[in-house]
Amino acid sequence: MHTLWQNLEQKKKSPLQCNYENGQDDHGEQLEILHIAFTDDKEQIKVACCRFCRDDTKCKSAVIAGSFCYLKGACA
Repeated sequence: MHTLWQNLEQKKKSPLQCNYENGQDDHGEQLEILHIAFTDDKEQIKVACCRFCRDDTKCKSAVIAGSFCYLKGACA
């Protein structure tokens, strides 16, 4: 499991600047679950998940598990 952290300032400055932390989860509001089925390449999955989070105005972080990207919002 990889957690991608992207704050709002990063969204404004850079289209694909994401920081990953292995073994972390995020307990924010679950916004969407995306299956990234076009590739098995972990780096391409990270880029795609980062892009999906960047494009969702509510996304604060995303969690990657296998080929699934979980977009997360603010913590409750």
